[in-house]
Amino acid sequence: MAESSAHPSRRQGEPRPLGKGRWLRLEEVDYTGHDGQLRMWESVAREGTVGAVVMVAVLKPSGRLVLSRQYRPPVDQVVLEFPAGLVDAGETPEQTAMRELREETGFSGDVTQVLPLSYSSAGMSNEAVWLVTLDIDEDLPANRTPEPQPEDGEDIEVVLLPLEELASCLQTPEGGGGLDSKVVAFALGANLAVK
Repeated sequence: MAESSAHPSRRQGEPRPLGKGRWLRLEEVDYTGHDGQLRMWESVAREGTVGAVVMVAVLKPSGRLVLSRQYRPPVDQVVLEFPAGLVDAGETPEQTAMRELREETGFSGDVTQVLPLSYSSAGMSNEAVWLVTLDIDEDLPANRTPEPQPEDGEDIEVVLLPLEELASCLQTPEGGGGLDSKVVAFALGANLAVK
């Protein structure tokens, strides 16, 4: 474990806005580094949400993972990722996960765990994410023929993938495209757990 510094890093004052859009704002943040020097950092902050959920959903009894592929404009490619969505005002992460799972994949599931709040890219953004695990009973009539209800502008392809095929799928993603780092980290963890 790293030793604590005599001068711990700490943010100084409120962030200064550099630009703002409908969903994001660019900010400049002053902080005191571990060396006691005043420094500046640029970061992106979300507008109008308390965070997001990322859903690790597993079909039971087959054990297949529910993934999605969708076009992401910032990287200009289709990305293989876990279903995810923003937490609406007044919602819990559990409620968001169940709503977003139904909207994006058509499946209904049961939340089995909500992991502590984490950050998806702390060096760039303040985006806070809850990882939520769900079990989906694929024998329920509604889950046999799921019908996604995507929001306007969403074009999501649902991918059902056996866990044992995840690592090879990441080596050569179907149809090319990008990989979300959370899926890659999950695959690495699953691979290490088997060894």
